[in-house]
Amino acid sequence: MGGPHPVLFLPEIFLEILEELSTKELVVVALVCKAWVSLAQDAMWRTMRINLSLLLAKLAPFVDVAEGVNYYRRLALEYEQINQERWTLFLNKYASKVTHIYVDVGLDPPTLDLITRLIYNFGGPLCAKLSVLDAGTVPDLDPSETYSHLIALLLGKKVRSITLSSTREEHALEPLFSVLAQYESQISSMSAFRVPCSYAPFTGLRSLTHFGYISCDNYVSLTACLGLQTLSIAESRHWNQPPDNLSLTFPSLNNISLIRNDVYIEALVRQSFMPALRSFRLRRRREPRNEPPLILHILQTCPLLRSLKCDGKLPREVWETMRHVGVTEVNLMYPDIAPYGVNLRSGVEVDGNDLEWVGLALPNVEVLVARQHYLVEKWPTWRVLPSVARQCDHLRRLETCIRVPELSPPGIDGARPFPSLFELSIPKLYIEEKDMEPFIGYLVALCPHVKTLRIDKLFHPPPDDALDMEDYWPQPSAPQEAVDSFVNKFFERRRSCQTLQCVGGNEKEA
Repeated sequence: MGGPHPVLFLPEIFLEILEELSTKELVVVALVCKAWVSLAQDAMWRTMRINLSLLLAKLAPFVDVAEGVNYYRRLALEYEQINQERWTLFLNKYASKVTHIYVDVGLDPPTLDLITRLIYNFGGPLCAKLSVLDAGTVPDLDPSETYSHLIALLLGKKVRSITLSSTREEHALEPLFSVLAQYESQISSMSAFRVPCSYAPFTGLRSLTHFGYISCDNYVSLTACLGLQTLSIAESRHWNQPPDNLSLTFPSLNNISLIRNDVYIEALVRQSFMPALRSFRLRRRREPRNEPPLILHILQTCPLLRSLKCDGKLPREVWETMRHVGVTEVNLMYPDIAPYGVNLRSGVEVDGNDLEWVGLALPNVEVLVARQHYLVEKWPTWRVLPSVARQCDHLRRLETCIRVPELSPPGIDGARPFPSLFELSIPKLYIEEKDMEPFIGYLVALCPHVKTLRIDKLFHPPPDDALDMEDYWPQPSAPQEAVDSFVNKFFERRRSCQTLQCVGGNEKEA
């Protein structure tokens, strides 16, 4: 964002805080609107010791959006370097406005006294998230005198969400969990980072996120979380297979996310009954073993499933099964490769290799995004477009990368064109200049009702001996003027088109 320094756009309270506290004492005070809660969470405990100016630069693009809305007051402090007299003045002036606190417990015993006074000065109920970073790394202090007391104070302020992070063994955290157990009905959300904690006491949990470690004991303790609605397990590194006779039931679980876990976590899911599941996400960190696809199991046992996200291609049997269930959103893309996608009602985003199966499985799809990661496949996207047109009567928007080989594309040979397609977007068109004229005619015949056409760039098709995109770095086949020329020629042949778009948002009207 251009213009003045981003501090000038922040609310008045932020400016006053910056004047009273040094950068070292104040790690970050971020005022953000509800739409950017995830940004605030990232800024709070992932960047607690960076220079404040770096955070301001990160928040700058969202400051204008936050103007004029209700703010979350999120406060993160590094207590080891705090001037307590200055903080006393700060608390008297601002504590009543703080509703979210992230606590990094230090090694200095007076830290606990400071935190205690900080909590007592809060104006209203502290419905917030407590992050006890490295809980268990204080070797010389009795946990009952530090963490247990701290959490008891915060729970007394009606904290609903607990975040724990530790590299210590579970027995070192037993006093902590004994205090948490006293407030089991109050805690509805828990996040555990590298903490082998037991969830048995938390019968009221609605949301659970566990990162880095899960043991077989955790499997059994999960059986007590009957009210769990959201479960996320990431980066698990355990090597213990769950007991064969273990059977978990989650009657209220509607969202589950498994990210880069060991295969035994998938075994846990196979042994679970989740009748209310509506959204399932799976991202593996290694190739699965020779076993029936986990996604196929989910489709067969979760009749209410509506959203499916996973890596790579889907076997044919999965697509055929999907025809008989109510899934309306499919995402088969790698998040780090495809940074954005669709999240629309009846919207589908798939790997280009699965494009021909979409119509068979989801004939009522309205928005289809088919990005090819491996554009050197022997078959190009445009060869399957007629089959998609025959199957998807309701398709309104199509976005796909297209590779046209050296052979000129044939006509559609009387094939049925898209009956309802009004928007066509081609982010990357791999085509040689000599093939442009016949391909324009192909598109006009296949998409007679298109009113919006967008083409970002033209590239040379990859060579046939390239195995994947790592072996081929796409080179532009024509300058930007050629993109405009392509759109203009399509415009000339499609007189009924009302609006045509090219890269940069330029519009051409009939």
